[in-house]
Amino acid sequence: MLGRRRRRLALVLAAVLLAAPAVALAASRLTVARYAAPDATVFKVTADRSLTAKGLASFALRITPPAGATGPYGATEHVTTADLPRAGTNVPLRVGSALACADPGVSTAYGTVIRRAKRVTATLQDGTRLRLSRTEPPAAWGLHGWVVAGIANSHSPVVEVDASDTHGKRVAYAKFQNVSGC
Repeated sequence: MLGRRRRRLALVLAAVLLAAPAVALAASRLTVARYAAPDATVFKVTADRSLTAKGLASFALRITPPAGATGPYGATEHVTTADLPRAGTNVPLRVGSALACADPGVSTAYGTVIRRAKRVTATLQDGTRLRLSRTEPPAAWGLHGWVVAGIANSHSPVVEVDASDTHGKRVAYAKFQNVSGC
């Protein structure tokens, strides 16, 4: 009887220890935007909860193809990654963008903005406007602002990002130079 209990306890402990790395890996990323395409492909913009060795915020565009399907980007779930400085008093908006061209394609904008910004909007080359969601930053970032991100179902690149306060006054603006679409 005592031997059975020990075996069960050992099996439970082994299961917990084997699951711990997967839980820790999932907890190390913050999903800041998510989009499910009509074919059930899921796109996510994630941010690492810790900064890089150089103090940069690390963002990634990830893809999860529908069950049983192969993704258009091969075996990897990463479409692209980027490391950005954080927004601050001297530079109130730090943004990047990514374009996933394979069908179903998406255009994304992501980054950080000062706390005073209440509305952040990206404009795509085709004129589409995308409102970026604001998310509390990870505590490890030491950022008094927001993490912002948005995903549009478009093959058109982001050309500018505009941030405004509660009164509609512009607090930050960024323009991307020499953008090219799919």
